[in-house]
Amino acid sequence: MMKTTNAAIRRLKPDDLKEIEDIENAVWSEPWTAKQFRNCMKRCAGLVAVIADVGVVGFAISRSSPTSTLVLRMAVHPSGHREGIGSQLLRAIQSEAQVVGRDCVEITVHERNVSGQQFLKANQFRFRDVLRKDGWQCDEYLMRWHVGGFVDQSPANRGDCEDLANVAGVWPASGW
Repeated sequence: MMKTTNAAIRRLKPDDLKEIEDIENAVWSEPWTAKQFRNCMKRCAGLVAVIADVGVVGFAISRSSPTSTLVLRMAVHPSGHREGIGSQLLRAIQSEAQVVGRDCVEITVHERNVSGQQFLKANQFRFRDVLRKDGWQCDEYLMRWHVGGFVDQSPANRGDCEDLANVAGVWPASGW
């Protein structure tokens, strides 16, 4: 059974950068640099999960378009894995998306990151597309959560998140 830790979710502040970098370095094999985080903080929304007497234990950075929100980067310190912290961050992003009128949240996950895919599925995200860049298939899947639940993958329901993928520097596979 998963242990649940209640973390306070708040906005990312410049003072959080050192803790964010520590989490980033502990989680990602190709971590973002401090400069990348600072640049992203200028144009993106950021949330952090904070536990009293511990500090920042997770973060999520997202960017919105008029209809959608794309999670650009998200991580929870390994000591906080499987404690519900990532789910709390996703729920906060989903809630914010709804408050400002966005109808979907999208995130990419590496094709070999099966635990990440399972985590997203458990949080009501569904497979959306395989990402391509300059005609080459990347090793990333685009997964989507929609306000109304699972969305039909028919052509009529595709395309409203396309601009966000382009802004983030990822291009969807053909068919969007």
